[in-house]
Amino acid sequence: MTAATKQRPADVSTEQSAPALKAVDNNAPPVEDVVCYFGICSDGFDQLAAILRSIRDAAKAGHPVSPEHIASLADAGYYIAADSSNRSDCWREEVQTHGVRP
Repeated sequence: MTAATKQRPADVSTEQSAPALKAVDNNAPPVEDVVCYFGICSDGFDQLAAILRSIRDAAKAGHPVSPEHIASLADAGYYIAADSSNRSDCWREEVQTHGVRP
């Protein structure tokens, strides 16, 4: 069987079912806020990318990087990831619970 004809196993789904949204209520954030939420999450990914890029660039250039420096960058990345994860989870729950106002 070639790669082009290879079949996906039956127990592997390519679709994730989205949770059902409830009717929009008075606590629903406006769509502009939701767009802002995505922007803030994107900023977190940009920050993580910058940290990983600095590690990669130092390694490619052959610069000696101390374990302390790598640990500091890892700590910063961990903080950004944990903060972004918590924030986006709260926003997801808010939108899932209340919907989005136009």
